[in-house]
Amino acid sequence: MGRHIAQMLNNPVVQDYVSLGNGYSVVNIVVPEGLAGREVASLGFGSTYDLRPLGVMRGTEFRSCEADGMGLEAGDKLILLGKRPELRRFGDTL
Repeated sequence: MGRHIAQMLNNPVVQDYVSLGNGYSVVNIVVPEGLAGREVASLGFGSTYDLRPLGVMRGTEFRSCEADGMGLEAGDKLILLGKRPELRRFGDTL
């Protein structure tokens, strides 16, 4: 539990995360104002960052990232899968 809290305090945009083992985690990142209006596809997942977007929670509604043109709004929760160093590297850019 202490590690869980430390991870979230280390990066304030990380609202929650689950460690899956072998270094992989799923994180729930609150979308900041700076990313509002951007499409998920424009964030460099798979090229700049070795991360996989799983979906976006907008309020209580889940939206898949598989649809082209998925735009982000401030306050959305972006759900990402990846290894901790890569998740941290992406989070540091926010």
